[in-house]
Amino acid sequence: MTAPLADDVWSVAQLAAHVNETITDSYGTIWLKGEVAEFKAWASGHWYFKLREGEAQLACVMWKWANAKQRPPEAGQEVFALVEPGLYQQRGEFRLTVKRMIGTADIGSASKDKERVRQALLKDGLFALERKRPLPAFPTRVAIVTSASGAALQDMLTVTRRRWPIAELFIVPCLVQGAGAPDEIIAALGIANRIPNLDVCIVGRGGGAKEDLAAFDNEAVCRAVAEMVMPVVSAVGHETDTSFCDLVADVRAATPSQAAELVFPDLVEVTDGVRQLGQRLRSALERRTGVAVERVERAGDRLEAAMAKRVARRRDRLAPIGGRLAAALGRRASESRTQTERLGGRLVGALQQRVGRENGRQAEQRERLRAAILRRLALTRAETDTLGASLQALSPLQVLDRGYAIPRSAEGDVLRRRKEFLPNQLFTLRVADGDVAARVESA
Repeated sequence: MTAPLADDVWSVAQLAAHVNETITDSYGTIWLKGEVAEFKAWASGHWYFKLREGEAQLACVMWKWANAKQRPPEAGQEVFALVEPGLYQQRGEFRLTVKRMIGTADIGSASKDKERVRQALLKDGLFALERKRPLPAFPTRVAIVTSASGAALQDMLTVTRRRWPIAELFIVPCLVQGAGAPDEIIAALGIANRIPNLDVCIVGRGGGAKEDLAAFDNEAVCRAVAEMVMPVVSAVGHETDTSFCDLVADVRAATPSQAAELVFPDLVEVTDGVRQLGQRLRSALERRTGVAVERVERAGDRLEAAMAKRVARRRDRLAPIGGRLAAALGRRASESRTQTERLGGRLVGALQQRVGRENGRQAEQRERLRAAILRRLALTRAETDTLGASLQALSPLQVLDRGYAIPRSAEGDVLRRRKEFLPNQLFTLRVADGDVAARVESA
């Protein structure tokens, strides 16, 4: 017989490790149903027992960390066990590592209790859509009620820092599974409810077995969620898990990460939106300003034309009045001058007669009086001449006397600009002593 080669020989440890790896990879973690037998609780806190069905039985171990929150099973009790099959290499035994264990009788009782809670919440209208409140568009103060050591909290913090880093977060830690979880969740919700100016509250946890999520089906927890003064987002478990807390909350998120995405806007998207809005607003203002400028320009043109026509009409009306006024003032000045001269003559004659009748001693006074009268007459004549000259200067006809002419269209409008003279157009030139007919040879 030929001896085996060294490369073909397995050690015991290699084979044991290979078998254990093969079993673990093949089965993973599975649920198993059976009766508890030969149960022993060691001082270390670990449980050792067997799961039996008929004549078949399998050795099991449930470590202290896994059984810390449940009562020891009774001998012969039928249970559901979440197990991981493997090989206990130190003894070479096939053994199941139990991670969770639930009595089959408890499953039926739990289902009945859950249905009772559902009916109570439904009767009080806590599932009604009309009581749901919308989430604020830009929250600044948000509370998170969850386990401080869970991965769910880290997921939400990561999403928040990425999407909306300006948010102020209030972490209210509590147990999220186990017998004491409902009371701690209710207490944490009460704390969050007293935080001033809070915009939103997120409550939840990461995924797990249905038993791990049981706290969020608790009636008191659901009613505490309904009494929150701010909108509540429930994020319990994975996408396929739905708890009563999800149904009572204002918004249900499939996962804790999605809860943060629903609550917080994306700062990059908001910034882009504001920038685009600013561009649209600027374009709209530019268009509106352009329209306003055009309207003002058109109104200015119309106002200028209207004022020009009004001034022309007023000038036409004043022209004959100015002529008549100048003539009347000229006559009035001439009459005043004539009357003054007559009055002066009569006064001089009277004074001469009186001086002649008086004696010589009054001669000096008569000369002084005569000189004063002559000065007064000269001043009066000068004032009259000045008034007549001023009136003559103010007459519109004086402009025409200086050589200017006023062109008028056939309709009587004053022609002021070159563009108003059209080829072969007939018009009238008003000069100092009358009108002259004229025609445009070329524009």
